Amino acid sequence: MTAFQQLLDKWNIDVGHCHIILRDNAANITKCFHDGNIESFGYFAYTTQLCVHDGLLSQPAVSNIISIGKKLVGHFKHSSSATGRFKELQAELFLPDQQLIQDISTRWNSTFYMLCRLCEQRRALTVYCSEVEGTSCSTAYQWSVAENAVCVLASIEEATREVSFETAHISLVIPILTALRNLLNKKGNDAGVKTMKSTLLKSLDERFKDIEKKPLYTEATMVDPRFKTKFFSSQATLTAAKAAVLLAFNKITLQKVSIQDESQSEHAEQQIDKIEEVPAKQARLDNFSTSSLLWRCIDEII
Repeated sequence: MTAFQQLLDKWNIDVGHCHIILRDNAANITKCFHDGNIESFGYFAYTTQLCVHDGLLSQPAVSNIISIGKKLVGHFKHSSSATGRFKELQAELFLPDQQLIQDISTRWNSTFYMLCRLCEQRRALTVYCSEVEGTSCSTAYQWSVAENAVCVLASIEEATREVSFETAHISLVIPILTALRNLLNKKGNDAGVKTMKSTLLKSLDERFKDIEKKPLYTEATMVDPRFKTKFFSSQATLTAAKAAVLLAFNKITLQKVSIQDESQSEHAEQQIDKIEEVPAKQARLDNFSTSSLLWRCIDEII
């Protein structure tokens, strides 16, 4: 905590002005802010990456296709002649002139992008592997697994992008988690990825199990005109969130106990009770896409 205090002093920031600190999930960092009595939250995107890592490791079929993909990408990265022939095949097959993407262990979305690009260039890769001895390409089943894995990971990649914008709000977290759970629970073509989906869901539930116990998340969600009261998992959580918002309102607006203050408090409580009456869809900001899978799921809940 001393090191953190020294940084605040260097930047001329009073510790009392630290509303909340975003951090990774390392035990020593978490303990630092806990011992210093400073509220802190783990990065949503980082925690989501851990969930994806759990899911990918749980499904051997997915791990195998990732391993094959890494070897293929590495083959082209280290051979100019291989890259040249690959470009020729892209032109012959009228495929986009795009390079393959390497998987980076510290960034889960690079795995997603690698699988996407491999699937896009499937025909060129298949032809190349049939021509060049010593290169192995995926089987039809493995390509199917790769495509199914991409479908599962697409909404999580989108969620990661949404919360990574400079303008992202903390009110996004609970609705996004709810949408991801709904999408992972939906039945579809799960060939080769069923265990991955169930592990992903279990990991999300475990790593974010206390999210609705944190007032800042629940209050932000409820006062966001896009989401309001639609994304709470229980009536008890919703009731607690309403009470917390009312308490925050009273702290801000009430300076002393008086008839006028009590009247304001009653008015505030009435307004909070009416939050659900305003259509949330009308309040959604224009810059959020409603054509995406993630936001379509959020629309369905609203």
